[in-house]
Amino acid sequence: MKLQFMFFLGIANFLKKGSISRYLKGSIVGIGLSLIPLIVVLEVTDGMIEGITSRYLEIGTYHMEIFFNNYRNLEELETLGNRIDGIKGVKETIVEKRGTALISAHGLRTAVVLRAIPNDLYKRDQGYKKYMRIISGEFGFHNESSILVSKAIADKLKLKVGDKIPLVTVGENAFSDSYPKFGVFTVTGIFSTGYQEMDKLLVFISLKKGMKYITASGSSQIIGVKVDNPFKDLSVIANNIEKVLPKGTAIYSWYELEIGQYKSFRTTKAMLVLIMALIVIIASINISSSMIMIVIEKSREIAILKSIGAYPWMITGAFLLTGFAAGFAGTVLGLASGILISVNINEIFVYLQGFFNIISAGISYVLQPITGQGRLSGFEIFNSVYYLDRIPIRLNITELSLVSFGTILLSVLASYFPAKKAGLLKPLKLLRRY
Repeated sequence: MKLQFMFFLGIANFLKKGSISRYLKGSIVGIGLSLIPLIVVLEVTDGMIEGITSRYLEIGTYHMEIFFNNYRNLEELETLGNRIDGIKGVKETIVEKRGTALISAHGLRTAVVLRAIPNDLYKRDQGYKKYMRIISGEFGFHNESSILVSKAIADKLKLKVGDKIPLVTVGENAFSDSYPKFGVFTVTGIFSTGYQEMDKLLVFISLKKGMKYITASGSSQIIGVKVDNPFKDLSVIANNIEKVLPKGTAIYSWYELEIGQYKSFRTTKAMLVLIMALIVIIASINISSSMIMIVIEKSREIAILKSIGAYPWMITGAFLLTGFAAGFAGTVLGLASGILISVNINEIFVYLQGFFNIISAGISYVLQPITGQGRLSGFEIFNSVYYLDRIPIRLNITELSLVSFGTILLSVLASYFPAKKAGLLKPLKLLRRY
């Protein structure tokens, strides 16, 4: 009975004549609005980190990489790769040779990372299929002179499928003297990983051609390893792989190879979340002032209730329930709005960008006779040169649950002192006042 009384009193404080108390409306909206940027930042940064990390794991560093100090021929590398394939937890191995080169076309040139990969890699590897988007041509090697270039490089050098391009690497003679080594390749495909930072240097040739064309100087031979779960038990699998490796080899996980970038992503996310969380804390504390106003407004009712037998803890508990209800309502409002914006963030960016560009074009048209300048450059909210061309959104239920719980808890804590004060009010003193 006492708990029922406390519950109904808490609801009566929250609702007045079927509507939310005017003192709490602002606090609820404030909590909701403060949660929206926090949720959007959480989901967008998680999507960005996942999208970029996945591309490095599947295309860049693989899950693990084995490096060789001494030159190995293709047959030795493939034999060792087959042995590693039989180790528990290993999904597949990829033999690869990497070097640097200079490509030129149409009077333009650029340095590239030259990667020699197996001919059937795109067909058999799900990571390449998922993250490699074919813009033009096909991802394959018709012969040893075939080359695949990224869209970023193709745009820079004005390349198209079928173009023949000279490629220069560093050769090495029997006396270990270096010299320029020339070759002519035909563009058979243009691709994009969706991440410009990776695309801007990336070209592929066939592994057989690469073993002959990319010399030992300034190059590396690797075996890329993909496992069932790259986020779990990597050290165990690495230890098992080391048992079959010959001397003069080293194995590194993707985390070791990209630790600087990965930590940078996490640090940036932590800073953004901290700033957004401070806004939520301030909005939650605002409930305290609203609760004080409700206590003042309800002081006469509190005096009557206490005079007929209501215990202080019942009054305190009722006002804590009011704070809980306000925090819950604000959390639901902010959570729903934040999720809605997050899952549609790519489309929102497109619409906002179009809107601002229309405004920019209008301003340019009006000011052109006065300034004599041409049209302003296009406005770009989300520059794909620095980020992914599309943000993958995966709702993190754990993070959303923690944010929701934390916001409601803050609301209840902010209500504690006004609620305690309400419970300690002296009924006789209040009744004399009225």
